[in-house]
Order: sequence, then C-alpha cells, then structure tokens
Amino acid sequence: MTVSHKIKENFLKLLGILFIIFIIIYSYFDYDFNKTKINPLESTARFGFVNGSYVDPIQEHPVSNDFISVDNSLGRFETINNIDGRFLVLEEKMGSGTGALLIDEVWYFIGINGEKIKEVLRYPKEGYVSGWGMTFDRKFSSSYAKEENVNPAVIVKFNASYTNSNIIELGVPDSDELSELFSISRQAIYIWDHENSIFNLDSGRSQISIEQIDGLYNDGNDEFLKHNYADLKKFAQDRNPAKQQWIKAFLDTCKDGPQKTELIKSI
Repeated sequence: MTVSHKIKENFLKLLGILFIIFIIIYSYFDYDFNKTKINPLESTARFGFVNGSYVDPIQEHPVSNDFISVDNSLGRFETINNIDGRFLVLEEKMGSGTGALLIDEVWYFIGINGEKIKEVLRYPKEGYVSGWGMTFDRKFSSSYAKEENVNPAVIVKFNASYTNSNIIELGVPDSDELSELFSISRQAIYIWDHENSIFNLDSGRSQISIEQIDGLYNDGNDEFLKHNYADLKKFAQDRNPAKQQWIKAFLDTCKDGPQKTELIKSI
C-alpha cells in the first residue's frame, strides 16, 4: 500500500469518526431544543423542559415536575410582590372545532426552593360558541392586572358579547337589525393563599361567580337564563318588536321556573 493510499484511508476513517461524533452531539442538542419550544411573550426569558425537568435560565436550577404538555404554547414569567417565587403563565387551547373555541390562561407557581411546579390559577382567556342549536351566539375574552400589596391578588376582567343566533326566525320586519343582544363586563379577584400556595376567588369582592365564569363557554339556554337574569330582564323590558320576539323564542327553550315566569311577566 502506497503512502498516499494509507493517508487517504486514514483520512476517510477520521471523517467517519467525526461524522459519528457530529451525529451524537446533534442528537443530544436537538433533543434539548425540542424540549424547549415555548415561545416567550414580551421581554421574558426563554424557558422550557429538559430531560423531564423545568429549566429556568435566570435561576439556573432545575425543578422536578410532571408538567409536559407545553410544547408550542405561548407563555410568560410573572412575579408578584410579597409572594416568594414566580409564575409561569401559559395559554392552553382546551377545545376547538366548527363554531367553537376555548383557550384558558393558566398560572403555574415556581417556588424559590425548587418545589414541584403547581397549577394555582385557571380561567378562560378567550373563545366563542356559534351555532350548535343555541338561541344565542357568544364571544368572550379576558385580561388581567396584578394587585401587589399585603394580600396579593390577580384581577381578571371578563368581557362577553351575545348575539342573535340564526336558529331563531323572528318574523318581524326589523328582525335583521337585531344582531347584538347585550354585552357584559365583570371583574373577578383571585386572592393569594400563602399557606396553601394557590389563588382563590374572592366572592365578596368579585362581580362574577365561578359558575358564571365556567358558563362563558359552557352555558346552555337554562344556564344562560340563570347566570344573566338581570341583563335578560332589562332586555325583555325593551319594547323593540324584534327584541320582544327574541326573548319569547328564547324562553320557549328554557325549563319552567321562577326566573322564566318573571321574564314572561316583563314582556
């Protein structure tokens, strides 16, 4: 074997070894990167999950967790004065399909001592329901602000608009003009429980109940009557022919009860 052939053979062996090393290194980093797919919002740091543990580049310590369904989610870090730790706030799609969408905003607590990540707050971020045999369509959204004092809190403002569903044939000349039924804007105040490390709804200060929050997406006709009785009563007292026809058609779909009886009297 000539010297040139030997050099060529050794060179090819070296290329083979380098290629194997490259594949190993690439596979390792590709795995890590695939576990870190969360896209941070605003001016937040990058964060993610590596080998089953949460990695925070700022704290530079892993947190044991079993929270894995976060790939491609949108998230941000939040801190609140008088709470020892930080929060990972994610938008999670809970359901979608023809005529329906629900996205929750979920707060996970990350303690300063590397405790397991814990869900501490969840509420609807945005969504809509259109059709599905309902007498009304809906669209809703929410935004939050932080209350940073001795009793820290997250204040969530819910906005929802309700419109006439095409399922009701009003049968009056101006029926096409009845699109929006009414809108609501209600505030929920979630107080931080230091002992149990969780946010709880302050029912005394809030303008909306847990059932009403859940109903933004899940209300059927009967629940809609119960959760929005005051607004529906005001609506029923309007002498507009299209509104009168809609409220009659709506009440026909509801079960008999005191609220239905009172609304019928208002027409």
